[in-house]
Amino acid sequence: MLLYEAAINNGAPENGDSNPRDPVTGTIDLAAGTVQMHVVVGTNVHVDPFGDFGGSLTVDLSGTIALADADGDGVPDRSDNCRLVANPDQTPVPTPVLSGPADVVFGSCRDTAIGSPTATDVCDASSVTVTNNAPSAFPLGTTVVTWTGEDGHGRTATRNQNVTVVDTTPPVITSVPANIALTNCGPASLGSPTATDDCGGTPAFTNNAPPRFPVGPTVVTWRATDISGNHATATQTVTVSDTVPPAVSCVPVEEPDERHDRHDRDYDDDGFFRVATTDACTTSPTLRLGSYVLANNETIKIDETHRPGVRLVDLVGRHHIKHFLVGPGQAVITSTDASGNVGSDRCPIPREEHHGEHHDPR
Repeated sequence: MLLYEAAINNGAPENGDSNPRDPVTGTIDLAAGTVQMHVVVGTNVHVDPFGDFGGSLTVDLSGTIALADADGDGVPDRSDNCRLVANPDQTPVPTPVLSGPADVVFGSCRDTAIGSPTATDVCDASSVTVTNNAPSAFPLGTTVVTWTGEDGHGRTATRNQNVTVVDTTPPVITSVPANIALTNCGPASLGSPTATDDCGGTPAFTNNAPPRFPVGPTVVTWRATDISGNHATATQTVTVSDTVPPAVSCVPVEEPDERHDRHDRDYDDDGFFRVATTDACTTSPTLRLGSYVLANNETIKIDETHRPGVRLVDLVGRHHIKHFLVGPGQAVITSTDASGNVGSDRCPIPREEHHGEHHDPR
């Protein structure tokens, strides 16, 4: 403890600080804000020409103590339960205080920008640490996020925020099967695309592929749909370049009309054939015997002759079956599709049944 001393020596001021010589005694009443002290200070006086004379100075001090009261409510800060908010009756003041953030609505489960509250320690202006229990990704529906603020004195406050996800975000198609090239019309193995969704789950895929692919390019649209009904699309192209000839058959059959008219011609009962054709790309390929166009699944009669070429000589029986004379090895049925591919089949005329020269009315 230091005492400040002010004196007049030889008509001039003489000031200085002195330490008490003896222990200071007295009382301090914090409740009343008063102080009483008894102080003894050692002194030394020099008198010319007599020398130095030692002594003491005894002082009894009394006064009042002005205690800090930042909020001016009459309660000293040292005992005020909230020193920055006036509350003379010492009603508890909520602190810290959290303001915001507002409730939010997201269109994606991956949205995370929920904001942050403003946190204030209103009683002591200390820093406030803010945390929350928000998940890393929000599910569909409403999630209650609890914000917690803790000030430097360990006091806490909480605030709830509603985070609602209404999924409006389409899935993301991550891969699409490669384009496909076919040499014939028909079904195709397209492969499988893949997709992800922001709200989880595996999106469902559909496509508009036809049962059979026609000649040329066909764009297949894949559609991925998530659990909320949002969808995304991607395309794949299937191109058919028809290089496969039609299938042709010439099959021996029983004479369809055993009572055909024999008065004008003496026809034998052999040499009846059913001719047919199929093609994956063409509905009705052109079926021919030589230069003659035939109907699909038509029954005809063929006799072989030594004369080259193919000739329609007459119609047989009440079904008017076409009767052809063909040269050796020329009983070949051909079929041409829309892409120009040609298929063929040789009608199996038994060699042993040939009778040499067959009557040719021409």
